[in-house]
Amino acid sequence: MLQEVCSGPFLSGLNSGSGGPSQLDRIAAELGPEWSFRWAEVWRPATAAFPQGSSYCRAGLTGTLSVAIGVKGRIDWQRTRTMPVPVDAGQSRTQALCVGAAGWESHLCTAHVANFDAAARQGRMTQAEADGLYADQIGVIE
Repeated sequence: MLQEVCSGPFLSGLNSGSGGPSQLDRIAAELGPEWSFRWAEVWRPATAAFPQGSSYCRAGLTGTLSVAIGVKGRIDWQRTRTMPVPVDAGQSRTQALCVGAAGWESHLCTAHVANFDAAARQGRMTQAEADGLYADQIGVIE
């Protein structure tokens, strides 16, 4: 399970650099063809330039900011759910990503859960609001 990993193709006009393979592509190549991977996009907090947030990888990295899961085997099932983080909350919005592997009884899930305690300490929301937003995310995972 990977957090904040760059996945997927080069995004012309957004990614800088030469357009080489993403971090996840490099990991997959290193581990070999018996491994399979799935990824789900993460959106950074909204800005004036990107009012809905952005997800492109920066600093010469290729692809999209993501959470990812890799398994040694074949992934035969996938589900994603967007975490309930308001666009204007100043936190990244992620997706809960779950996969199933052929022959496995259990599913694997990952999510990058946002913590709103700093926003509450800074007076941008009440602690009760912060706790509620956190609980909403946990509800998606359960």
